[in-house]
Amino acid sequence: RSRRHDDSVSRQKLWQSLPLPPGAERMYFFHEFTCQLNDPAYNRGDVAPTDSRFRPDQRLMEVGEWDKANQEKYRLEEKQRQKRRDFQQGLLQQQDEGQLDASGSLSVKGIDIQNDWGDPTDHKPLWFTVADDVDDTQELVTPSVMYNGRYWPTKHLRNWGMCPDIF
Repeated sequence: RSRRHDDSVSRQKLWQSLPLPPGAERMYFFHEFTCQLNDPAYNRGDVAPTDSRFRPDQRLMEVGEWDKANQEKYRLEEKQRQKRRDFQQGLLQQQDEGQLDASGSLSVKGIDIQNDWGDPTDHKPLWFTVADDVDDTQELVTPSVMYNGRYWPTKHLRNWGMCPDIF
């Protein structure tokens, strides 16, 4: 036997959406509150400067400035390409001058980095490490990403000096 709602019980509206702000069609039809969740003004200093909330092209998209956002995205991509070329050239020069050991080890701001900038496929994240994860049978080894314990102490100290300037 199905149960039906008893119409004699009073109903109470718990929530009603506000009208969309002007220009919402250019902002994914988000309400102002939704856009504010990503507002970097609330996060400045509390998260790494590499956090995607600080991407200038993303910020421009969020306010509906599509043409400027595309230009900014192109600028960021070119900056990344140039940075990779510069680091690769710098490593080659350091190797030629005998400043690097055979493994390509460097120390930046007291943090040892192994080939961090020389080979873009060998990138080492600041907050995570990649380790082999062996299954219970000891037969299947797969790479696993694990937190290295550095983010929260860095956040607590608000010491983001080791973060690269990516924007």
